[in-house]
Amino acid sequence: MLEADLGRTGRAIEQLQKALALDPDLPEGDLNLATLFVREAQMEPAETALKRALSIDPYDAAAYDLMGRVLAGKNEMSMALYSFQKATHLRPDYGPYLYNYALALVAAQRLDEARTQAQAAVNADPNLAEGHVLLGRLLARDQRLAEAVSEYQQAVKLQPGFSLAHLDLGLILAAQGDLRSATEHLRKAAAGRDPNVVRQAAQALQRISNH
Repeated sequence: MLEADLGRTGRAIEQLQKALALDPDLPEGDLNLATLFVREAQMEPAETALKRALSIDPYDAAAYDLMGRVLAGKNEMSMALYSFQKATHLRPDYGPYLYNYALALVAAQRLDEARTQAQAAVNADPNLAEGHVLLGRLLARDQRLAEAVSEYQQAVKLQPGFSLAHLDLGLILAAQGDLRSATEHLRKAAAGRDPNVVRQAAQALQRISNH
């Protein structure tokens, strides 16, 4: 994978394909190949490589998780959810797999189940900032605002530069009338790199300034 680490993903794919031609049972070979294909947004060959990986080791949680992400990217949500279920069944204590499953459940509009999985993700990995943000959003949807604020606060504590967490936190605080704290978080969101987050933060700051 050195070529990929150096930014030469195409070259890495070629080398790994040659290695697999010589040794089809190369440990994690097809999983690594699928990972490289995903980096290149080549979902069909990624799916093919993952099918081979799972035919060799049907208990490979990482392969099921990546398969879920590939299928979700193709909007094949039923099969994606099945793959995430397999991954989380094999690794029920691994936060990133639970988080990915929760994201897919959100995409499938199964929001109560998504909240359960997001909660499981942060329970398994309290340092998973993305999990805290997702859980915060799902709690906010249910008007459980104090709990949502707590999740967002944990996210920005873990990742002080997490602009999306600052945006969501700032919006809730503004709605609750805490304009001083809201402004602090919205300014941090506006300083981020995500143009959509920056735009929303700027709009919220303008509303506060006109208050």
